[in-house]
Amino acid sequence: MQEIRQSHRLDYRVTLTEIATPEAEAVLLAYLSDPEFGTEAAAGLQVIWLQHNEERREASLRSWPDFERAVVNRSRDRSITSEPADAILKVAEAAKAEGTVEGLRRAVKLAGYAVILPHGERSEFFSDLLAAAIDKLDLAQRMVVGGLIVPSEIIEGELQRLVKARSERMWSSDDQLREIFCWLKILAFSDNPRAMLRGYDFVVSDIKLDAWRMRDILPPIRHLPERERVDLLKGLVERIPDLSGLYELYLAMPRPGGLTLDFLEELASGRYGGPSIDRGARHDYPAQIYADLPQVERTALLERYDRATSAKTKLFLASIILAGGDHDSFLKLAADPIGRRAIGNDDWSTRQNLLYVHEPIGGSATHFDLIPRDVSRLREGLFELAWGDDQETKIFAKRYLDEIDCVLDEQGGIETGPRHPKITAGLPWPEVAMPSNNRAW
Repeated sequence: MQEIRQSHRLDYRVTLTEIATPEAEAVLLAYLSDPEFGTEAAAGLQVIWLQHNEERREASLRSWPDFERAVVNRSRDRSITSEPADAILKVAEAAKAEGTVEGLRRAVKLAGYAVILPHGERSEFFSDLLAAAIDKLDLAQRMVVGGLIVPSEIIEGELQRLVKARSERMWSSDDQLREIFCWLKILAFSDNPRAMLRGYDFVVSDIKLDAWRMRDILPPIRHLPERERVDLLKGLVERIPDLSGLYELYLAMPRPGGLTLDFLEELASGRYGGPSIDRGARHDYPAQIYADLPQVERTALLERYDRATSAKTKLFLASIILAGGDHDSFLKLAADPIGRRAIGNDDWSTRQNLLYVHEPIGGSATHFDLIPRDVSRLREGLFELAWGDDQETKIFAKRYLDEIDCVLDEQGGIETGPRHPKITAGLPWPEVAMPSNNRAW
């Protein structure tokens, strides 16, 4: 008796999806209008199309809503459609035309599966359906992933409804807060991304939200164009200073350009945020920034360093510059007190970058072959600094030159250039009195 009562709709759908042949698709297409199995058939058609037409990604890398896919789908040619989407939407239009609550529910469910696929220019139908839907969240999320732009007015209206409903209760569950966060996240992909800030202001006028909860609304922001991304992050950090101590804030700033560097400088100086960048970012964050920077911004890093007026900002910029391992840039920092502090803050990594090229082993991001670099210019520059006028610079340069030579001697000696880096100048090896703690910073 239990077997008779149990629905096997999901089992049928999964089986047909795994078969994924034209015959299996034909079965799913034939059952789209079925009141019981129609939505499962639409789900199966969507899965099969995605399996055949999109690159497979690891399950661990998937999240919902998939904002990375949303960006790709936004750039999709709207004149292109697909057979499954056309068939699903034809049934959805018929269900909506029934004029019943159940018909509307099925239309919303069906359209949610079609919108992820190439579906031509049907934005008006989806907008009308979303406006009419009783439960809007799932369709709105799917519209975003499908590359459509959801009006911020609708999203803010749902936030107002949820907050009002919460205020009428004596308590609220985590599920209710989850729905609020879901709407806040897709505001970033609405027709007015800055509405996310307005939405946040409205929510916190009635609900107290800790900073750690707000990390949940940061992932979609990373997929926005840089100007919009930085604008939103600034607004959020102004409102929630503790965000600067969360790792997720720095994950939300991929592919940094000039605007991102401007914002990071302001975070480093303390103009924005509370906790320092070190509290939130990984220890190798400067190296990650340098690796992702376009060449024009790498070239301008020393100019940024010279313009900076805050010691904290200079230290942050210097850490990025040092991650690049450029010998001339290192020498300029070595002649500056704050630059020397930055070198001392991560001396081992700095030296590794100066002495070796790190060649990834088998495409690994963590295992490298160390290939010795030509350090003749580095040794010559340190020698010149050791004969300069500034005593602290002289101490630092002599110490660093000696330590580099010790490393090179352990590896078989100096292979590029003479032992004396500037023998033609007729200058002896510098004798510099070392400080009692044997450190130059």
